[in-house]
Amino acid sequence: MAKSISDIKNNKLNIYLIKEKYVSKAEITKFDDDSNILRIELSDVGTFYYSKSFKNTPDWVSSFFKNDETLVESHIFSAGTKAVLLVDIIHENKKRIFAIPFGSGRFLLNDFCFEERFGLITSLNIIESNNIRGLDKKTLSSNPKISREQIAKVGDAYDFQIDFEKDLLQSITGRSNDLDFGNIITGKEALSISTKVDITNIKEFLKKAITTYEKVDYKKNFKWVDQIKEVQIPEILNELNSELIVKLNLSDDNIWLAVPEIIDWTNFSGFKYSKRKKDTLFQELEIDKIIQNESFNLATIDDLEKNQITCWSNENEILYTWNLFKCINAEIDINHKKYLLSNSKWFEIEAEYVELVNASFNEIELFDRIDFPDYLHENEKEYNVFVAREIDALCLDANNIQYGGGHSKIEFCDILTKSKELIHVKRYGGSSVLSHLFNQGLVSGQLLIMDMKFRQLVYELLTAENFELIITEERPNPSEFKVVYAIITKKDNLQLPFFSKVTLKNAKMILDSYGYELNLALIKNIS
Repeated sequence: MAKSISDIKNNKLNIYLIKEKYVSKAEITKFDDDSNILRIELSDVGTFYYSKSFKNTPDWVSSFFKNDETLVESHIFSAGTKAVLLVDIIHENKKRIFAIPFGSGRFLLNDFCFEERFGLITSLNIIESNNIRGLDKKTLSSNPKISREQIAKVGDAYDFQIDFEKDLLQSITGRSNDLDFGNIITGKEALSISTKVDITNIKEFLKKAITTYEKVDYKKNFKWVDQIKEVQIPEILNELNSELIVKLNLSDDNIWLAVPEIIDWTNFSGFKYSKRKKDTLFQELEIDKIIQNESFNLATIDDLEKNQITCWSNENEILYTWNLFKCINAEIDINHKKYLLSNSKWFEIEAEYVELVNASFNEIELFDRIDFPDYLHENEKEYNVFVAREIDALCLDANNIQYGGGHSKIEFCDILTKSKELIHVKRYGGSSVLSHLFNQGLVSGQLLIMDMKFRQLVYELLTAENFELIITEERPNPSEFKVVYAIITKKDNLQLPFFSKVTLKNAKMILDSYGYELNLALIKNIS
């Protein structure tokens, strides 16, 4: 006889929905020939896999306490548990498989075998829009920012200052409106619950979970979640992946690497493009290191998934392991649509947003008062010194102003003309390089108007350089100034990465509000 629901205790579970195309246990699990993995068939429920557990003395007994004789080691043990339950159900005449790990059993599952948004979408269909407790979001930009936010009491999306244009919701925690799922639920890849579910009613619960997952109720209050849409059509995915491989091997500027998840930076030592302890540590992930690495095969997406990137601790141990594909970010245009690769997933950016960004970009006029000489110099500083001398201007490249308030050092501009043009010069690069350029011009322009202390420091700098005092300690009229972004490029026109245009759009909006005129300039690179 089945248990009464009142007889079932609350159990905390993380539930994964296996992708429909994976039907065999070998495709789902990664046991290999591990003799420690045991298997039990649970009648009318599923298959339970678990690893033998052994008592071990924790590493910190020796590493921190140096095996101090006064420490009673015989009383200090750890024993990691690793298990996973696979449950089959029939849903709409199809077999679907769920995985429920216990302990560190998540690591018994193959990567990519489960639905990445099962927990998220299921939770959104259960959580009311004003009952959110916390969320993880990823800002899709040239340098992706991953953030985790919680609030003291339930609220709505606006309490988390979500940028609906660029933020991708990765997980959500909130109050459930269906008590079958418990009081508080969290959804990411897995659906995380604490509710009255055990082996006696798990199948019925999973049937309700998949039915809830397939609802579209969330679109009423969380429609913005789909503003950046995941690409799921196989033909488009194949086309995007093929184009990625071509562009990757051509070192395209619109492809870069980024850490795909929140990591513990307090114990961070560096990254390696392997799992070998002897290999070189790098402080940043760089796509050029991948292309130059002869041991990396970059011919197919399968190759990218086989190649490993590791994050190492200060104790020279691996903290995180990712496949290369998971770390690659890219912007690719196909059939007049903009696609973004992030965390091994392709997303289509809403056409209306693309049009808005491009319209703002096209409004910016080219700067034509100065005919910039071609670039054939060793570096930007050498070029800026040369140009400033030619046009009787002041080169301020690397002449930083020491300034507090969170900015520390500010480069006012690279070239300051007597006609009140603040010229910022940068060689063309990926999105992060150009976004830094645009933010640099924005910050200096804002401080010049808003901050008397900053103006005083600029005034002292011009006095020290014996340059015409076109900037005094008095608040200037911004309409008399131009902010000019001059980009050194081998291209014949200014084709910027999409998220650089986003940064430029935001900078333009703010500078326009102050009264500045913003211009772009192209400097031909013939070096």
